[in-house]
Amino acid sequence: MGNPKTDWNLAAERIGRAVLEVAPHWLILVEGTQYTNPQSDDVLLYPDAVYWGENLRAVRDYPVNLPKDKLVYSPHVYGPDIYVLPYFEDPDIFPDNLYKIWDQNWGYVKKQLGSALVIGEFGGRYGSGDPRDVVWQQRFVDYLVENDICHFFYWALNPNSADTGGLLEDDWKTPKRDKLGNLMRLVKHCSSL
Repeated sequence: MGNPKTDWNLAAERIGRAVLEVAPHWLILVEGTQYTNPQSDDVLLYPDAVYWGENLRAVRDYPVNLPKDKLVYSPHVYGPDIYVLPYFEDPDIFPDNLYKIWDQNWGYVKKQLGSALVIGEFGGRYGSGDPRDVVWQQRFVDYLVENDICHFFYWALNPNSADTGGLLEDDWKTPKRDKLGNLMRLVKHCSSL
């Protein structure tokens, strides 16, 4: 560790500092990676089961050194509609394993370290793809509500997103009420804080 040619935290610091020099009022969002290092990725639950951009496991040991009021960690988190990770396959533990997995991959960044967190992407077909995706998205919103994580980007609005579909039907006008209903649980919670 400590190699400026390969370490994501050091690259994010260089990029963040350069941006803040010309735009000091901006926030710097730092996405996760798929893999970090053996020390951080050698965890109890599914060490190789992370999405591209979800893995913030190394932040505890290798944080991004930027001003705390400018730094926002931003994982991308998806369910079985995007890619079936091993922890979706065990009906004896899915979906009860999800909170522990999210805690270890990125949730601890807010819960234990007190760092700002914005979910950079999440979404899925919500029933028109892998049937487990409905449960996954409901649990994900539950997790966000229970942890007061109120900042997120949902992928996508447009219905022609090949792997997630959208919040709109194929006519590009009609809202998908089931997806929006799930998201409204989070919006209502957050608006009451």
